[in-house]
Amino acid sequence: LIAFAAVAIASCGGLATHPGGGAGAGGRSSSGGASGSGGTSGSGGTSGSGGSEGVAGQHDSGGADASFCPSNSGLVTLASGQVAMSAIAVSSTHVYWIAQGSSVMPATLMMVPINGGTPVALVTGGNLSSGLALNATNVFWNNADGASTMPLDGGTPTVVVTGQLSYHLAIDSRNVYLTDNGLGTVVKAPLAGGVATTLASEAYTADLAADSENVYFTAQGGVFTTPIAGGSTRLLASGGANLIAVDDSNVYSTTGASVTQVPKSGGKVITLAKSCGFSQGIAVDGSSVYWAEWGPCAPMCMTPVGSIVKVPIGGGAPVTLACSQALPTAVAVDASNVYWVNNGDGTVMKLTHK
Repeated sequence: LIAFAAVAIASCGGLATHPGGGAGAGGRSSSGGASGSGGTSGSGGTSGSGGSEGVAGQHDSGGADASFCPSNSGLVTLASGQVAMSAIAVSSTHVYWIAQGSSVMPATLMMVPINGGTPVALVTGGNLSSGLALNATNVFWNNADGASTMPLDGGTPTVVVTGQLSYHLAIDSRNVYLTDNGLGTVVKAPLAGGVATTLASEAYTADLAADSENVYFTAQGGVFTTPIAGGSTRLLASGGANLIAVDDSNVYSTTGASVTQVPKSGGKVITLAKSCGFSQGIAVDGSSVYWAEWGPCAPMCMTPVGSIVKVPIGGGAPVTLACSQALPTAVAVDASNVYWVNNGDGTVMKLTHK
């Protein structure tokens, strides 16, 4: 995602606020300042088969065309001057994000109070990647060699697991889950650190999410699920898939120019929204699915070219919450607000969505 953003920015003089050299998570191999170690062993998970049944509920989300623009009233800029942001997460008190930096600016793991204030760097340096997750006490992130953690308010990083070419992660109450894009695997390791176990193998594994029983992930063939306890991997939805989010019932994914929904148990794939733009980060709450998109059909040199959109779970008319955003990518949501990062101008944004 960040690599694609950098290509767009490099081709358009109007988006030159994103310094070169900060694109891409590939090739990053360690997290600066982290201590501890973990290994990788074992195997598990064999590829299964499944599929999708039809498509329903398609809607044009309208994209970032000015004719679809709301007033953008209520937008709050929480931070600026960030470079190559790849992930965002929110707790009850703070917003966290990863800025991968550039050749002249180190990567950082940042936080800022949820109602605004001074951003604080929790980690500076190292090869931070695109995965970020929170629980009640800790923040977890990954790099090109594994995953690390520290307390939510900062401290000494501790390595959870190593040996994974990892760009995305998820957590539950017991484990951290990683995709290794190079090996095409999904692995788990104890939150406290330890040996990783392979759960599934698919070509070009990417984003993932977890519940109490299963891990859900995207790979070259579509959206898959595999049991946390080990077992067969099943295909839930075929075709291209990029980033995902889950709730109690469904898996939601961005698939290029569309946003889809499929039951966790498998079944009909619903296309919630389609546009001629490019769908980016995705998040879900109890009633709606939220995502960032670029478009519609605008050349990348037209600035800004991004929107934040939501649609009801199950289908309905998409609503553009914010437009004229500069290449929005990662998205997070809580009970009242939606948060996102704009890589075109280096800002972290907040907007009340109710």
